[in-house]
Amino acid sequence: MDLVSVRGSLTQAGSENVERTGFYAIYSAGVETCGGTIRDAQGRIMSPGFTTGAYPPNLECMWTLMASPGNKVEAWFNTMELEDTPDCSKDYLEIRELTSDGDVLTILCGSNKKRLAAEKIWLTLITDNDVSGRGFELEYEQTYGMEWEKVPSGMVSSPLYPNLYPPENKNVVWKIDGYDGTTIIRYEILYFDLPCDDEIIIYDGPTNDDPELFRKCGQLSDLSPRDLIQETTQHRMKIRFRTDDNAVVGHGFQLSWKLMVQEDWDWDNVDPEQIPIGTCGFNPVIVGENPFWITSPGFPNDYAPSQDCFWHLTASQEHSVEFFLQFLDVEPSADCSLDFLSFIDGPYANDPQIYRACGGKAFTPKRIRSSGRYMTILFHTDDAIHENAHRTGFNGTYYFACGGTRTADNGIISSPKYDGEYPDDTDCYWMINMSPGHTVGIVFGQDHDKPFSIDGHGPYCNETGYAGDFVALYNGATVDSPPLMPQAQEGFQNDAC
Repeated sequence: MDLVSVRGSLTQAGSENVERTGFYAIYSAGVETCGGTIRDAQGRIMSPGFTTGAYPPNLECMWTLMASPGNKVEAWFNTMELEDTPDCSKDYLEIRELTSDGDVLTILCGSNKKRLAAEKIWLTLITDNDVSGRGFELEYEQTYGMEWEKVPSGMVSSPLYPNLYPPENKNVVWKIDGYDGTTIIRYEILYFDLPCDDEIIIYDGPTNDDPELFRKCGQLSDLSPRDLIQETTQHRMKIRFRTDDNAVVGHGFQLSWKLMVQEDWDWDNVDPEQIPIGTCGFNPVIVGENPFWITSPGFPNDYAPSQDCFWHLTASQEHSVEFFLQFLDVEPSADCSLDFLSFIDGPYANDPQIYRACGGKAFTPKRIRSSGRYMTILFHTDDAIHENAHRTGFNGTYYFACGGTRTADNGIISSPKYDGEYPDDTDCYWMINMSPGHTVGIVFGQDHDKPFSIDGHGPYCNETGYAGDFVALYNGATVDSPPLMPQAQEGFQNDAC
């Protein structure tokens, strides 16, 4: 029982000679319990029967140690005496991170001990009806502050949030580090209650010397819309929460943050890395020249039902995104409406679909390309698992491709590796999109330092039966639009266009 009511009823008149001083009681959280949710700053847990020397049979007790978002709870065992078996199959303590079905941190039995640290720790004690032991005693303490590196998003909150934070001298720091050269950080303040002896400072960078984005106290209603949502100018951010040992405290703050892709970057100075493989989605996925892998969750093992996994891929403005789908084994259906893999031409789920796939028994590897710098991949599985249906999902690699969409009033388009040798077997598509009422002018090779040199064959440049390299212009958004390029242009090498 985690809730106890106390009632005092003093209604009857007594003798004038009887002293009536009332009552005084001390209460505290029980430590020898079979489970519970614990948010205290520190304390201890004992398994049932620990003080009497033996735990009961047939127990299933679950405790949850919870820190406020963006902080951790640390736990360690003073005593561990459970029935000892080689595989911990009889009496054991199972410990998971974040949720009751999250990653298993460890399974303990016998006298094995382990120190733990996580935002949420789930402990489940299972005992059979046979040999018993003394059980375990565990101490815990919340620690404040955290650092994230290349994590897509997260939450930060004051110590013990949503409860009052401790009236102590503290200087708690959180640091977020995204992808250098390609991402910035956006934060949004969700809750705010700080007496003005205390303050929160948010820096546009990793140190106290960087520009301040936010330094305030007060209530959420005191903040302007600009205060609530802001973005850094770089890939790092520092949050500092400073409190005094003042008796007046508040409930603190909570904010969310996420990595955002910059409007553009110099891809020559960016070195993307392999994202975690086998996760259910990732955002952002920075796309570079070198290919990296994306696989379905759990690949090459069977994927789980009831999933919607999104990967949001972004290249620089000079490029589009190409995905080489190399393996596919997804539950088949007539219209791919059950389980499917979808490639979307843009950063949002409701952008146009490029390709949708399911099945896989007769699958042929396929290259899928976006029209611009964004591609979204959705892997959807329904809630049904069909008998004898073993499906492993998909894998493939992503990398940037030449081409893309241009919307600026003027700019430069060049072939891959211009000033060097452009690669063989290349198809590049650019779309120049102006606002209504404007036309597009394009000039090739008038600068002697930037010559036009395409390895063509024959007097004309056209796609029909043409064996050489060429550039073609179209009066519209697709290659089915009317051609614009003249058949030959004087002064171009090899008369190629």
